[in-house]
Amino acid sequence: MGKNKFKRLSGIRRLPRGKFGSSLKRSNAAPFLALLGIILALLAVAALVIYVLLPAVMPYFGREYYPPLVPTPTPEPTPRPTPTPHPMESFEPFEGATEVVIDGTDYRWFADPYFYDGTIVFSGGYLVDGDVRLNTLFMYDALDGTYEQFDYTPAYDHLFYPQLNEDWLVLLDAGAAGGGQIVAFDRHSSSNTPIIVKDVYVGQPEIKLDGNYLVWTERTGTRMDKLFVCDLTTLETTTLAMFQNSVFGQSIPSSMNGLIVWAVSDTALEDEDSNAVISYIRINGGSMQSFAPGTYVHDPEGNGAYFCWLDSHHAQGAKLYAAKGPTDPFLVAEDVTEFALFNDYVVYGVGETVWLHSFTTGEKYQLTPDDKAAQFIGVSNGMAFWMNVSARGRDIIEYLALP
Repeated sequence: MGKNKFKRLSGIRRLPRGKFGSSLKRSNAAPFLALLGIILALLAVAALVIYVLLPAVMPYFGREYYPPLVPTPTPEPTPRPTPTPHPMESFEPFEGATEVVIDGTDYRWFADPYFYDGTIVFSGGYLVDGDVRLNTLFMYDALDGTYEQFDYTPAYDHLFYPQLNEDWLVLLDAGAAGGGQIVAFDRHSSSNTPIIVKDVYVGQPEIKLDGNYLVWTERTGTRMDKLFVCDLTTLETTTLAMFQNSVFGQSIPSSMNGLIVWAVSDTALEDEDSNAVISYIRINGGSMQSFAPGTYVHDPEGNGAYFCWLDSHHAQGAKLYAAKGPTDPFLVAEDVTEFALFNDYVVYGVGETVWLHSFTTGEKYQLTPDDKAAQFIGVSNGMAFWMNVSARGRDIIEYLALP
């Protein structure tokens, strides 16, 4: 009996392996789980495209792409180049002026400084029988203050308006009562022989050097003045304009950057109450041109970009005008005693103070302090000059390199 019992127990059947999984497939949840798997697979593919593939590919097509739910990065501002400040903004004129110093006590009177390539040329002199004689030419190193006297014995009393460039040194060897001769020196010649450009019989014409050309207006008769241009390489002299009984014959021409500028009347009546025409011509060709600024014009200057002029013969209350090209004249300053145009600015004196007007910034800059009495005397090749007249008894030339 017990034996049979054990037989029945050993006869219990086991479910075959996998039987439970097969039943699950046959259950009601199988379709749902299959659909869920497909959905998850599709979402995974979509996420791969959206978050990986598109961000990597779109920049190649010139498009920016940011996946959804991902914070868009704050765009960095486009870097802007730092604007270059105008040189005048950091300019310290009161600290940059330097005095011309000539040793000894003989030379106490100086005139007409002109700067080129590190050298200042000017005339110097001393008292002769109680009268000043500016009969010596100095070549002064603007960097170290050394100097030498130029080897030239004047034929007359004074050496006026010395100027130099790479090729030439020119000056007016003038008589005390007027007259003299315009002299040039070839700086490439070892002989240092003076070249007489022209004899002058009346007055002391102010010469202007520009390259190989010399320009000046000279009184040639009782009521006649002529505007001359001389090619120093050939000494050929041409009369560019004539002034018959005209106040404009007293106006100094300018020659800068190959442009000659002078003033003539705009009417038959030529006096200081009339308006004027500014005439100009290129040295190396081109026709004569002119424009009427609507004011009287005296000592006009032009450099090809700007024109400047006074509205009177340096009289009290004289106004300084300027124009960019031959258009739209405007008032720069009043009570101007003297001025000089260079590059994109004009330097001028008002009373005993020197000022600079920048055409680029439209601003005015004071070049000499209020406690210094300064008489403006010129600008050449970026160097401004004035006489320090705070003390009397001798001439003190000061110079300042402009930015």
